[in-house]
Amino acid sequence: MNLVQAGYEILTILAIADGVFDDSEKQVIINFIENNYEGDFNFDNEDAFLRKLALEKNLETQFITAAQFFKSNVCSENRYKMLDFAFDLVVADGDIADEEATLFNLLGDYWEIDMDLYFTQKREKIVEDAKKDYLHLDPNCKK
Repeated sequence: MNLVQAGYEILTILAIADGVFDDSEKQVIINFIENNYEGDFNFDNEDAFLRKLALEKNLETQFITAAQFFKSNVCSENRYKMLDFAFDLVVADGDIADEEATLFNLLGDYWEIDMDLYFTQKREKIVEDAKKDYLHLDPNCKK
């Protein structure tokens, strides 16, 4: 296993957990992986492997293996960056399935991240960013 494979497995398993996975979602994951990690990897072969695991109901086991490998090979700051990307991926469709939430929290647990604190900080950032939009309204704007 290398970081490309581990990262792709983590993100793809999270993405397929809700039962919906399309080519555009796959391409977003591939772009993120290719922009952040180096190593030889065949995405199509990995997809076939993950489909087989899904049929055998072994995705969570592979998810844990990838998460553990990733933790052993990536600094804390980069694990947080991956977690942030994974969060954005999971919430992109506006709905977080129970399976996605379970895996996401499992990822935080394996990476020894305080998920309660993580979600508190995420909520605070969302609220802060929403307020910024209002601060930038032009008071001189007329209809």
